[in-house]
Amino acid sequence: MSALRGEGESWGAITIVCGLSNGRGVAAGIDLRVKAEVEILDEDKVCVESFVLGRREEIGVKLVESLRDLLRSRYEIKGGIRAKIFSEIPPERGLKSSSAVSNALVIAALDAIGERVDEMEILKMSVTLSRMAGITRTGALDDASASLLGGICAADSRKMEIIMRKEAPELPVVLRIPDRRVPTSSVPDLSNSSQRFDELFSMAISGRWMEAMLLNGYLMCSLLNYDRKIIDEAISLGALSASLSGKGPSFAAICDEPERLLNWGDVVSMLR
Repeated sequence: MSALRGEGESWGAITIVCGLSNGRGVAAGIDLRVKAEVEILDEDKVCVESFVLGRREEIGVKLVESLRDLLRSRYEIKGGIRAKIFSEIPPERGLKSSSAVSNALVIAALDAIGERVDEMEILKMSVTLSRMAGITRTGALDDASASLLGGICAADSRKMEIIMRKEAPELPVVLRIPDRRVPTSSVPDLSNSSQRFDELFSMAISGRWMEAMLLNGYLMCSLLNYDRKIIDEAISLGALSASLSGKGPSFAAICDEPERLLNWGDVVSMLR
């Protein structure tokens, strides 16, 4: 078999309502990009080169190993995989880098083998891939959907249903990104708070998603011992809403005057 090559891309996202407690979450796409290049090899081996913000950093190895197994079981592809990943999203910071990498790898692999599927099938494969790699607790369909499709996406990961998708307003997002990583495996069980998150989920899909995002931030800070004053500071500087993103440690603030928050945050992105 001669080598087959493909490319794919996806984007980061921020949390509106965290889905870790019960699999029902809401996320919004942002314009930090991940690009993946996949080559199907004759030899049964996995090779991964990965770069984050232009620097070599190991990301996506478990996903690529699982991608080989997924292609083998679903499409009877017998060879190995060489993958290159180029990411603008720092990993394990709550900015959905894993979902973005998984989406991009799936798209690149399908491109390589000449398979054309719809967006929902890409998302199902991406969630399956993340579960196979053991890097998600719920499947994170909300994150994967916002990453791939953009907009405001609400999803039930356990039922594999997208409940709502709406276009996001053209607004800047200021990101406060600490240097430290927070792997999902380190986050405590949040299931005892599922009713409170369900209330925020209902609020978000009713249209009050910025309010839900703010309240999600306060709730997550309380549950995970983050300082809610970080959110209060963003609001005092003019943010329209702000929250801890995912399980942290990053915070995100949606605003219309990002220059007022440049001392608060590190990176200015856009909703997409």
